[in-house]
Amino acid sequence: MKKYLFFLFFLTTFVFAEKPIVLVSILPQQEFVEKIAKDKVIVKAIVEKGASPHNYEPTPKQLLYISKARIWLAIGIDFEKALISKVKSLYPNVRIVEITNGVKYRTLEEHHHEDEKEEHSTLDPHIWLGYEQVKTILSNTLINLKQISPENEEFFEKNYKEYLNEIDITFKEMKQKMKPLEGKTIFVYHPAFGYFFDNFGITQRAFEVRGKEPTQKEILSLIKEAKKENAKVIFVQKQFSKNAAKIIAKEIGGKVIEIDPLEKKWLENIKYMGNIIIEANK
Repeated sequence: MKKYLFFLFFLTTFVFAEKPIVLVSILPQQEFVEKIAKDKVIVKAIVEKGASPHNYEPTPKQLLYISKARIWLAIGIDFEKALISKVKSLYPNVRIVEITNGVKYRTLEEHHHEDEKEEHSTLDPHIWLGYEQVKTILSNTLINLKQISPENEEFFEKNYKEYLNEIDITFKEMKQKMKPLEGKTIFVYHPAFGYFFDNFGITQRAFEVRGKEPTQKEILSLIKEAKKENAKVIFVQKQFSKNAAKIIAKEIGGKVIEIDPLEKKWLENIKYMGNIIIEANK
């Protein structure tokens, strides 16, 4: 068994040595890097499918990837804060770069909690769902890929431009399709979709505030608002419990629909989210 583990470690290390390992925090970033770099790098996402990036802790297997990585492209979400300090201490050779430089943040829409004396402005961290925000993320990603693999600079540039063109076409088509929803309020449980809705002039209304469950009084107020808006759907993030959302949906005579902002196939998921929102609001 020990010999097998040693061989596995040796083989993994050898494979890792062939190409630079690029760490990303979430799965959508994996598409971003792969679209630009193709097979010139190995991309590893820290937050695995189905997990929440708010309190994620890497597995021992992932720590091996991290230790061998050339660079980590951090995106400014909750779990990174503690892990960045740990990685700097344990693996000082791993270069950690925030790829949020130049990103235009939005502020989370928030309702006032009963136990709070004043409103707090919180920047919305879900920047990978915004059209302009993603273009900035991709630009920063390209810069850093060129630095770790300068021999592939022209290759990266070509792929980057082709991917940007795909994104432009997709958002242009989606904007046309979603025009009937412009000005509408859409109710969500966790406020993860604000940047996406902003692209199409839609207002996000969330039941949860800064990770806090709404009180009974707040739920009643939001149910009243949802009824006034004639809302028939509450969208929930795949990584969160749907129980409370189901209770609220029952009160408004609606239903709960699950959408996942953390799908690896990012551009395909943008189309899917748009289509399912259109269908739900017919």
